[in-house]
Amino acid sequence: MDSSAPKPRVETAGKDIWHPGERCLVPSPDNDKLCEASIKSIIVDENGKSFAIILYSDFQERKVPLKRLQEVKSVKDCSRNFIFDDEDLEKPYFPDRKFPSSAVAFQLSEDGDSIPYTINRYLRDYQREGAQFLYGHFIQGRGCILGDDMGLGKTVQVITLIT
Repeated sequence: MDSSAPKPRVETAGKDIWHPGERCLVPSPDNDKLCEASIKSIIVDENGKSFAIILYSDFQERKVPLKRLQEVKSVKDCSRNFIFDDEDLEKPYFPDRKFPSSAVAFQLSEDGDSIPYTINRYLRDYQREGAQFLYGHFIQGRGCILGDDMGLGKTVQVITLIT
């Protein structure tokens, strides 16, 4: 095959472009039934075929061709008489607030320091603000105290700073 010839377009199940951090449906490594997973990264092999490195809920990783990924459909018409959001049961649902996309890192500085998307997607706004506070003091070489009510995520904020 001529290497200068245009490469064929990758066919995927309903979606053309995938990004790291996005949720998708992929065959389970155990029984090939579709299950929900996250895209860790997108790679292209030496033959020009596109693959996604998939992270399953049990932290298994697997290389899957992009054409096998399917989009997760959320139910928009469902009435919400519960406190949690369908798309991320770790966070409470507030209809008037938009949380940052789970597929992006949270920038801490112009130098490129950021909170990785794998952690950012679980942080609440005040936890990001606390991580920024800790980072600012760390960069200036100063100590600080992070204090709030019990159970609001001080440990997660410190772990975020370390990452």
